[in-house]
Amino acid sequence: MTTDSIEISVSAAGFDTWNKHILLSPTDIAFDWRITLLRSSPTTLPDAHVIASPTWKRGDTTFFRVSAYTDPSDRKLKDIITKLPGFELNEDGRLLYKRKAVQKITIDGEEIFADKLQLMLNSFPVHVLEQIQALENQTSNPLLKGLHNEQQVFVNLALKKEKLKAAFGDGEIGIGTQGRYAISPVLFALYGKLKGGLIGNYNSLGEGFDWKMQEEMKQPVQRAAEPWMLQPSTISVINNVAARRYIRNKLFDTRLQLNWAAGKLIKLKTEINFVADKQSQESSLVSSLLNANTFFERTESNELINKPRAFLVNQEIIAKPDSLSQWLWLISTSGNFSKNQRSSLYNYSMAASDTAFQNMNNRWGSAQLHLQYTKRIHSTKAKRWWISTNTQLNQQTGIGVSNVYQQIFQLPAKYHQLVQQMDVWRLHANTGMEWLHKPRKRLFTYGIQLQYEAINTQPFRYFTQPTQPIDSFISNTGSFKNRFAYTNLSIHTSSSFLLQGWPITFKSNVGVQLNQSNYPVKANCIKPALLAALESRKQVGRNWTVTMSINAEATPLKVHQQIQSVYPVSLQAFKSYANTKLLQISNELQAGVSYGKGNTMHQVYGIINRHWNGNAISSRYVQFVQIAIDSFNRVPMDGLHVGYNVNQNYLRHNLQWTASIGSYQSANQYSILGDILSGKLQSLWGSIILIKSWQKKYYVTTQLQGSHFWNIPPAKLEKGITQKVLNISAKLKNSMVWNKWLKSEMEMNWLLNNIRNPNSNKLLLLDFALLYTVPEKPFNFSIKAENLLNARRLQTVWQYPDAQSFFSIPLVPLNLMLSARIEL
Repeated sequence: MTTDSIEISVSAAGFDTWNKHILLSPTDIAFDWRITLLRSSPTTLPDAHVIASPTWKRGDTTFFRVSAYTDPSDRKLKDIITKLPGFELNEDGRLLYKRKAVQKITIDGEEIFADKLQLMLNSFPVHVLEQIQALENQTSNPLLKGLHNEQQVFVNLALKKEKLKAAFGDGEIGIGTQGRYAISPVLFALYGKLKGGLIGNYNSLGEGFDWKMQEEMKQPVQRAAEPWMLQPSTISVINNVAARRYIRNKLFDTRLQLNWAAGKLIKLKTEINFVADKQSQESSLVSSLLNANTFFERTESNELINKPRAFLVNQEIIAKPDSLSQWLWLISTSGNFSKNQRSSLYNYSMAASDTAFQNMNNRWGSAQLHLQYTKRIHSTKAKRWWISTNTQLNQQTGIGVSNVYQQIFQLPAKYHQLVQQMDVWRLHANTGMEWLHKPRKRLFTYGIQLQYEAINTQPFRYFTQPTQPIDSFISNTGSFKNRFAYTNLSIHTSSSFLLQGWPITFKSNVGVQLNQSNYPVKANCIKPALLAALESRKQVGRNWTVTMSINAEATPLKVHQQIQSVYPVSLQAFKSYANTKLLQISNELQAGVSYGKGNTMHQVYGIINRHWNGNAISSRYVQFVQIAIDSFNRVPMDGLHVGYNVNQNYLRHNLQWTASIGSYQSANQYSILGDILSGKLQSLWGSIILIKSWQKKYYVTTQLQGSHFWNIPPAKLEKGITQKVLNISAKLKNSMVWNKWLKSEMEMNWLLNNIRNPNSNKLLLLDFALLYTVPEKPFNFSIKAENLLNARRLQTVWQYPDAQSFFSIPLVPLNLMLSARIEL
């Protein structure tokens, strides 16, 4: 007889399995059930690795986790932000995100030095950051959010939680050979009712007060008077080469901002900036310069001392009587007391050599008052009103000494010291009102604005003997009084709507401008000022963004371009303009496509522009003094700019790469013996950067860049100029984390400039550094050696339509630096 059986199995997670085999007999079907305890048996599962994306998006904000992009050598914001997908620095050093200029940088939403982008990039420490956030479609006035389609881009720096309730920052002090030193305290505090920041920079490392930081020390309206002043000789700046390698300086830079509240309704921002620097540089140039109908060669050696000195004080008061209205007062004052000295030796192939000494002193002052009222009438309606005024008194004295002045200006032999005084007084006033409305998902803005500007200029030129300054000869051609004024009344509109699913913004500005002048004769004229622009930006799917803009503009010339008499622009250059009554008409088309998904960003962009009124250059030299005429005409000039960028981050492989390629072409015009001839400036550039790390211990950055320039003048001017210039540079940087306390850094730069040219230059730069971090303390110490191979000179090229200069500057020799740093 067959015996049946059953199998009983009991299992549970974390316990051994219990099995029981039972035979079933027909004569015995009783079972002896006993309670059995299962024995514990924990099972060790294999390791699971979760890799969170370092980039994600929520609404108009893109978040970047800082720790995913940093390496041990990153200390300041500029070291990391261009590694983030979508960010780049353009050729002027401006920070862009998706090809749009970043307008401000905030710290956890607080505006401290928010509009000083260069200052923040160079000074803000990376170690306190949790995230960097890119905010798109922003407006500068929070009460107008949702009604004003400014489409601005802001960057917000999100701090680590422990930094929100304590002061944070960093500081470094160092001393080295070659007379070098550095002291750079940076301190911020965002807790409590008083929030503020202090940034100091006192160094002789060549990292001085450059033109980008100088621009941030001025309000836009304050820059309008600068074209009337003598332009000083400036320190030469070379792209892709750190300024510390070829500039000697002594910088004193102090910035302070305090944000505080006076009760519940009033907030105040106080900002104080003071900068003084002493920069020095030697240079040698071999130049091809346009002289009438041909280029001629000139060599020169220069010694330049530049002493920029400026201050800026801003006081902003924001009063909110209620949640729907706001008053804004801005009081600003600034000054510029810079000095500039230059000694030059000029040599010509067909003439005797010249020497020249130049000295220039500035005494510029500016005061501005701005008042604005904003009222949010309804969730779909708002209005604002403003009035602002700015007054400037700019005085300048330039002194030039050269034996050539007697020949140039046909003077008696004893007068060879030129004294050029410039007094410019400027008044600018602006008032207007604007209404904003949002009917049925449309945005509509319209407003009216009245502007007035008056400029009194008084250049005065005379010649003296350096040993007897009382004996002078007055030049009537350079001494006159002039008054320019313009009044502009305009109406502007802006409308945003959907067209076949595409968001469209149409902007227009229609106005008339009355120009007044009393030199050489009193004259008044009325001219139209027109602007029309169409913009669109659409998110296609989850990852694609398409942008496009078209604009057309017809405006009068800028006020300083309406001078038809010879006007000094420097101590060795004079200029005048012809055909100044022409309206300037231009069109521009911009288009771009970007693809962003996870850790990848691709961007393609293009810009096409046409100026229907050209500007023909005519240049003539008398020894080292240039006299130029810009002749406006009706011959069109076209420009083209295209490019592609990509940024990808492979987290699993600790690899990131960035690549870009682009091309630029612009048209130039020359006035040669009464004929208008056309030429071109073209460039092609590309770069690729690879960043790789192994186990967070060894980091390598490699970079390869190349650029090719074409200077194509008209056929009549081809002789005497090098039409093709090729530059290539390579960079290798590695960091090694030996243990918790010791790190090393090595950087090598290889430059090939002016390839296939008599002025070619090959250069290899090598730096090495050791860093020691005190265990469990926020201190580290470093020793750094720069230019270990003791390279001597750097050569590169400047390209302009009427000039080409191959210049050479000495490098700072081998130097050592000992420094101590603290991170708070």
